[in-house]
Amino acid sequence: MDFKELKALICEEFGYDSDDIRPETLLMEIVSDEYEVQELLAGIGEAIGAELEIEPGEDWTLGNLADAISEAL
Repeated sequence: MDFKELKALICEEFGYDSDDIRPETLLMEIVSDEYEVQELLAGIGEAIGAELEIEPGEDWTLGNLADAISEAL
């Protein structure tokens, strides 16, 4: 999954403004806690039909997340 696909999915599924979703955006800027990170990952996994076994760190960007999803698929 490239960043463009991730951005579209996050905006569509979770209602974020596309201007707020950039590769350098920290994951923790769009979610408030670890529970929401897991909800986001579960929602992305459901949307793409794959279970994601990813443990993002607090300093992860959305670009890092897109790369990790690509590696996991």
